[in-house]
Amino acid sequence: MTIRCHRLVPTLVVGVATLMLLSASPVRASSWTLEVFGGYLEPSPEFEGQLARPLEGGEPSLDGPVFGLRGGYRFSRLRLNVSLSRFSEDARFSRFGTPQSTRRYESWTSDISVEFPVNPAQRVLFLVEGGGGIAKNRATDAEKFKFVNRSDTTTGTFHVGLGLELGLGRMYLRHDARVRWHASGPNSRDIETTFGLGFRLGRGLGPGSP
Repeated sequence: MTIRCHRLVPTLVVGVATLMLLSASPVRASSWTLEVFGGYLEPSPEFEGQLARPLEGGEPSLDGPVFGLRGGYRFSRLRLNVSLSRFSEDARFSRFGTPQSTRRYESWTSDISVEFPVNPAQRVLFLVEGGGGIAKNRATDAEKFKFVNRSDTTTGTFHVGLGLELGLGRMYLRHDARVRWHASGPNSRDIETTFGLGFRLGRGLGPGSP
């Protein structure tokens, strides 16, 4: 399996279409935000091999859905975000065409991001973000419905990404594409694309705020 660039295509398409169709009218900024999101996570081949040790009969494929919660606070033009997400997937292996064993992989990732809006105080925001975090990974081998082996690892992470945010009053819609590197190896990385629904909390700073 390879990292596929087409995962980033929705971000570019949504961004261009949204910026063309929606007017750049100012919206009220808010200090606090809270968001739920879901999407798709795809590890690189090197990172995937570390997450799910290949067993006899084939190699694992661990790309799958990811869900999480994100909270943020706005400091003038910059926003500080803290997120917690969960990714879970099973890698099944067979011997002579018969399923024999499963490795269940689960990852909890906590990220801290600094976010910069390229076009502040507009209804449609184009965002650039980056930061670091911690990933706690667990892999469990199961054979005939019995857990036979389990390994837990914790690694540091670093990420960069792009985002689009559409303001809808006290609510907003958001789309992110993020590349995350893991400290477990130079080529250990994943691509995460998500869609989120957020809520603006606290007192607004007024239209046209920088």
